[in-house]
Amino acid sequence: MKDEKGNLISLKGDPINSGGEGKIYETNQNKFVAKIYDKLPTPEQISKLKVMIANPPKSPPTEPDHVAIAWPTSLIFDDHNN
Repeated sequence: MKDEKGNLISLKGDPINSGGEGKIYETNQNKFVAKIYDKLPTPEQISKLKVMIANPPKSPPTEPDHVAIAWPTSLIFDDHNN
Protein backbone atom coordinates (compact mmCIF):
# COMPACT_ATOMS: atom_id res chain seq x y z
CA MET A 1 0.00 0.00 0.00
CA LYS A 2 1.03 3.60 -0.53
CA ASP A 3 -0.18 6.91 0.83
CA GLU A 4 -1.02 9.93 -1.32
CA LYS A 5 2.65 10.98 -1.36
CA GLY A 6 3.83 7.55 -2.53
CA ASN A 7 5.20 6.43 0.86
CA LEU A 8 5.08 2.67 1.38
CA ILE A 9 2.64 1.68 4.15
CA SER A 10 2.63 -1.83 5.56
CA LEU A 11 0.27 -3.32 8.12
CA LYS A 12 1.51 -5.04 11.27
CA GLY A 13 -0.21 -8.27 12.32
CA ASP A 14 -3.86 -8.71 13.14
CA PRO A 15 -6.38 -5.86 13.45
CA ILE A 16 -6.23 -3.98 16.75
CA ASN A 17 -9.91 -2.99 16.47
CA SER A 18 -12.88 -3.15 14.11
CA GLY A 19 -16.13 -1.36 13.49
CA GLY A 20 -19.02 -1.10 11.09
CA GLU A 21 -16.93 0.06 8.12
CA GLY A 22 -13.67 -1.83 8.52
CA LYS A 23 -10.68 -2.84 10.62
CA ILE A 24 -7.87 -0.83 12.26
CA TYR A 25 -4.25 -1.97 11.94
CA GLU A 26 -0.93 -0.75 13.30
CA THR A 27 1.42 0.32 10.50
CA ASN A 28 5.12 0.68 9.83
CA GLN A 29 4.66 4.43 10.39
CA ASN A 30 5.32 5.28 14.07
CA LYS A 31 2.16 6.48 15.89
CA PHE A 32 -0.05 5.92 12.84
CA VAL A 33 -2.73 3.32 12.22
CA ALA A 34 -4.65 2.42 9.07
CA LYS A 35 -8.37 1.89 8.68
CA ILE A 36 -8.99 -0.72 6.01
CA TYR A 37 -12.56 -0.64 4.73
CA ASP A 38 -14.42 -3.93 4.34
CA LYS A 39 -15.86 -2.66 1.04
CA LEU A 40 -14.38 -0.16 -1.42
CA PRO A 41 -15.25 3.31 -0.03
CA THR A 42 -18.00 5.20 -1.84
CA PRO A 43 -17.28 8.54 -3.52
CA GLU A 44 -19.13 10.18 -0.60
CA GLN A 45 -16.89 8.46 1.98
CA ILE A 46 -13.76 9.48 0.06
CA SER A 47 -15.01 13.07 -0.15
CA LYS A 48 -15.68 13.10 3.61
CA LEU A 49 -12.18 11.75 4.32
CA LYS A 50 -10.60 14.43 2.13
CA VAL A 51 -12.51 17.15 4.01
CA MET A 52 -11.42 15.65 7.36
CA ILE A 53 -7.77 15.49 6.22
CA ALA A 54 -7.91 19.15 5.13
CA ASN A 55 -9.51 20.23 8.44
CA PRO A 56 -7.87 18.47 11.39
CA PRO A 57 -9.13 19.30 14.89
CA LYS A 58 -7.16 21.78 16.95
CA SER A 59 -5.25 20.50 19.98
CA PRO A 60 -5.92 22.32 23.24
CA PRO A 61 -3.22 25.00 23.67
CA THR A 62 -2.44 23.66 27.14
CA GLU A 63 -1.78 20.14 25.77
CA PRO A 64 -0.40 20.49 22.21
CA ASP A 65 0.97 16.92 22.09
CA HIS A 66 -2.06 15.22 23.64
CA VAL A 67 -3.91 12.93 21.22
CA ALA A 68 -7.51 12.38 22.26
CA ILE A 69 -8.97 11.04 19.00
CA ALA A 70 -7.91 9.24 15.85
CA TRP A 71 -8.16 11.49 12.77
CA PRO A 72 -7.23 10.75 9.16
CA THR A 73 -4.04 12.38 7.91
CA SER A 74 -3.80 10.76 4.47
CA LEU A 75 -5.59 8.36 2.15
CA ILE A 76 -3.84 5.08 1.44
CA PHE A 77 -4.28 2.86 -1.58
CA ASP A 78 -3.54 -0.80 -2.21
CA ASP A 79 -1.90 -1.92 -5.43
CA HIS A 80 -5.28 -2.81 -6.92
CA ASN A 81 -6.88 0.65 -6.55
CA ASN A 82 -4.32 3.20 -7.79
